[in-house]
Amino acid sequence: MAQELPIFYDVPDHEYVVPLDGVQYQLRLTWRERVASWRITVHDADGVELVSNRRLSPQSPVFDSVLGGPPGVLVAVGSDPYERDELRLAYFPVAELTALGVR
Repeated sequence: MAQELPIFYDVPDHEYVVPLDGVQYQLRLTWRERVASWRITVHDADGVELVSNRRLSPQSPVFDSVLGGPPGVLVAVGSDPYERDELRLAYFPVAELTALGVR
């Protein structure tokens, strides 16, 4: 079962720590009004930046073979273009992907 991660639509710039496959990651989400899109920055538990200010594009993974990233898949879900409150973030744990034969 995918883990849905929060996006605080009423707060255009927010961050939080979330466990993904048992490891803590810090996510920062920023809404860019000018380009009407959410951007994401991700740090690992040691504060190392893994993803910097990447546009969240629906049906596209956030991590593209990023070293130090979680072993599962973090993906934005929604239509493109999307409104500020229409995008969702979902994390598919590695065990689930393995059980499905994806990894």
